[in-house]
Amino acid sequence: MSKFKIDNLKHYATTSFGVMLAQLVSFFSVPFIAKLSGADIYGQYSYLLSITAILSVFASLRLEFTVFNISETRFRLLESIFGKITACTAFILALLAFVFTEDSPSNPLIILLAFFAMLYATASFEFTIQKNIKQGLFSTNALTRISRALLFPIIFYVLFLFVELSPFIIMLAFALANIFPVKFFSKKLVDGKSENGFYTDCKQIIYSSKNVIKYMIPAHLLNRYSAGMFLIIVGTLIEDNSALAYYSLAVKFVIAPAVIVVSAVADVIKREILISPKRALVNYGKISILSGLAVSLYILGVIFMGKPVITFAMGEEWLPAVNFAIALTPYLLALVVFSPITYVYVIFDKQKYDYYWQLFNAFFVTLFLWLGLQKSLLIGVWYFSIASAFSISISASVCIYFAYTTNDIKVKNDDE
Repeated sequence: MSKFKIDNLKHYATTSFGVMLAQLVSFFSVPFIAKLSGADIYGQYSYLLSITAILSVFASLRLEFTVFNISETRFRLLESIFGKITACTAFILALLAFVFTEDSPSNPLIILLAFFAMLYATASFEFTIQKNIKQGLFSTNALTRISRALLFPIIFYVLFLFVELSPFIIMLAFALANIFPVKFFSKKLVDGKSENGFYTDCKQIIYSSKNVIKYMIPAHLLNRYSAGMFLIIVGTLIEDNSALAYYSLAVKFVIAPAVIVVSAVADVIKREILISPKRALVNYGKISILSGLAVSLYILGVIFMGKPVITFAMGEEWLPAVNFAIALTPYLLALVVFSPITYVYVIFDKQKYDYYWQLFNAFFVTLFLWLGLQKSLLIGVWYFSIASAFSISISASVCIYFAYTTNDIKVKNDDE
């Protein structure tokens, strides 16, 4: 039986529990938020969220992913100035986003504040998650994720009671739900400030992270586009916010649960690869078999129980989301089985290969989505799902090769 034993099972279980509980809360809170908002406003929010996700790539310069292969001194320095860097970039990007939404009937100050808060808060949240992975603080990450999930519907409902509802109010609620857990649970290291000043410190960090910035910003920009391409393309071509709402709900019920497995495996695999790449690869193989079997059962549940569940939770007007959910199941299977290992490019310092794959993925999946949309909206979802699944399997194969051929992970010195 020893060959089936999974190392660091406690870390997998802790991360899985945190993400699972967060997703369970979200499972019930999303219908609550969607019903109070209505299909039109929630559809607008989904569209704005996909745009903000793309802008957020520039908010942090992807510096959070440098924590795995920079020296401890630079790590502490980065932690001390990350918030200031993000605040500056988030404000500039919020102004840019504001220009493109100037025709909105919402209060201009609310629009600007919502974009700034979303960009700053999500970047801070992601930095905290990656920092905790490096330090092995998986229980802290679990608490952080659970708190965000609990706070989002609470903050939304408070705002719903006291201010006029708009998609920007939902954005502001989500931003606050991100930032509060970070401030409460983040464990700051010993002060890493230097005597050189903010500008010089920034130069040092950026120099140490030049490969991450050079390749991961465009790679993650392409990744955010690929993840949100359906909402972006359909939202641009079709003036039907209800279709965006149906798709977003399908994603929440089908793809979002995959985050439980993907986050649990990816978080721990990144930590394990820092220690022993080949041992991490063996663990990944064992976990993938188990998670693949589990998600297959979940897919059967979506196919046979989707309609009664949606009818009970949301009402018959949301039934079109079920067909979208079934069409997304190939993508779901690939995410659970192959996606976790694809998070390790940065640990191997192979960011440029991630960038090359993201270029291929964006073009390949966009092409198939466009071909599918020529036939119907539902066929477009099917084409998008199958193309995405195939593309993810290619990226996973590349990362498995890196893990198999790497003995030790190199950590950069301060002068590198």
